Amino acid sequence: MKIKNTKDFQDFCCDIGINHIFAKTTSNKMFNPELGQLTQENIIIPKTKSKKLEILRKKILALNCNLKKSATNMVLASGNPNSRIMIVGEAPGSEEDRTGLPFVGSAGMLLNQMLNSISLSREYDCYITNLIFWRPPGNRTPNKHEIEICLPLVKEHIEIIDPKLIILLGNVAIKSLLGTNKGVTEIRKEENFYCNKEKNIKCYAMYHPAFLLRNGNMKKEAWIDLCKVFKWNNENN
Repeated sequence: MKIKNTKDFQDFCCDIGINHIFAKTTSNKMFNPELGQLTQENIIIPKTKSKKLEILRKKILALNCNLKKSATNMVLASGNPNSRIMIVGEAPGSEEDRTGLPFVGSAGMLLNQMLNSISLSREYDCYITNLIFWRPPGNRTPNKHEIEICLPLVKEHIEIIDPKLIILLGNVAIKSLLGTNKGVTEIRKEENFYCNKEKNIKCYAMYHPAFLLRNGNMKKEAWIDLCKVFKWNNENN
């Protein structure tokens, strides 16, 4: 196992009680310390995919969703649309609503750290979105009606990106996209697939970073899940 960002790895391992550190490799990707992200200057999106994403954006903006009334911005996605790994969270929080980008608050910083600990960058190696496109007031859990409104376009979003692996963060994304009543604690131990037309896309169900911030004792379980992602990425390069 080789780790690119030793500092993030050390921090994460310290939190979960792991004291041994693996070797690191260097990366020639550009890192923006203010955003905690890698720049995307060299990412070229195929015109067909870019056009489909723009059409999707317009469809989302046209949705009749009550959340639009209280939200500042629609939050679609960030990262590399050409990535093999797609991450789907729950809904935007206050920082995401302010910036129009997913996972940029404290949970986003933890997500960056988690990805870096297994040699993945959120900007080059992943494509990140949410199940809900607008922030629910007070960061409450999205209700059934809001999920039903957004879900068809989330599925279209997945079809456009065409990932080889989907990471589902938290119960809302897990239950909605896997069509299950099981929660993350149970289903993360099972083998899961998202059915996209004729394709079965491998899925890993994981605890949401916001949950991990509130429940630090669960970070060891999160590390087990991250190791599964690391293994998949190595085996499918």
